[in-house]
Amino acid sequence: MLSLAVVALLGAACSGGTALSTSSRPASSRPTTGTSAPKEPPLTIAVDVSATPAGWVPVAYRDAEVSVPANWWVLDDEPPCPVGHPPGELFVNPRPGVYHCPPTTAPGPTTVLTLRSLTAPVPRHHLQVVTVNGLAVIPIGASLHISAYLVPMLGVGIYRWAGDVGTAAIVNTLTRSPRDIALAPGPATTVPKSWHRFSFAGVSVAAPDTWPVVRTDDAYYDACVQGTGVLPAPASVVLDTDRSRIAPFCPFFPFAGPAYRPTDGVRVNEVLLPTPQSPPDFMSCLHLSGLTACPDVSSTEYAILTLEVTGPGLAKPAYVSIGLAGNGLVARTVLDSIRAA
Repeated sequence: MLSLAVVALLGAACSGGTALSTSSRPASSRPTTGTSAPKEPPLTIAVDVSATPAGWVPVAYRDAEVSVPANWWVLDDEPPCPVGHPPGELFVNPRPGVYHCPPTTAPGPTTVLTLRSLTAPVPRHHLQVVTVNGLAVIPIGASLHISAYLVPMLGVGIYRWAGDVGTAAIVNTLTRSPRDIALAPGPATTVPKSWHRFSFAGVSVAAPDTWPVVRTDDAYYDACVQGTGVLPAPASVVLDTDRSRIAPFCPFFPFAGPAYRPTDGVRVNEVLLPTPQSPPDFMSCLHLSGLTACPDVSSTEYAILTLEVTGPGLAKPAYVSIGLAGNGLVARTVLDSIRAA
């Protein structure tokens, strides 16, 4: 919940008011999976899954996550043009630029928020810090007209564009994202013995034995997922050769509508088709069992972690996409299971 604290310097705003911390060891030095590793890494950071009220949907962007009512719309990597019909809209990393948005025909006021990276240095003259679920947040604006909530320690901000109904309740759900947990420094997780291992495109990856296996040649499978930000339910293992270039038919879900609930799962592609708006940007690589796995830091899919995997035994890069749901430990275990086929 929101609690108010006053600090003397912005530096305290970024580090005070929270008991959470990260290891100083770089992510690239995380050890490979081994039988002696603990079942769950002793992380000093965690996703506060209890921050999501019943019936709400968590929405993550990079290291931060907030939750919205299920009847809100979430628009991912879209022009910042409100639809106007739902009671609220959350734009995740809206596209930059100037757009001439059509007028909305909403019957009543709509709350419009954006979740995106901090676009400017945090003003140092602000002394108030709001502590939300252990995270230090700086509100910007007059006390009754907050225009933004900045989270320097996670590098994101929640910005209010229109309306204010329910904004405080949504800010109260702020926590770390499953992506942050999956990529956090620390010991690797142990793959449960009940999980099955799959080899494809030179990569071996493990997944729960309850996940069905889907084999496809559809190069446009990614296009069906793009714009939704999540993998389709139920959680599954998708092995995609990307050889068929037939125009996509997307049965999973429409491209606009209420928030999509994040789903676990894993997808292995022989080819990754970049989107015009977000060409892949692979950085901060991990070293896993002799392979190098580089996360796409430019991805706008808010509940999917996409990695380019290379190594001595791979003739060309393979691409592994992991669903980010719940507390992120399933995604972390899938990631740590990656090795050469």
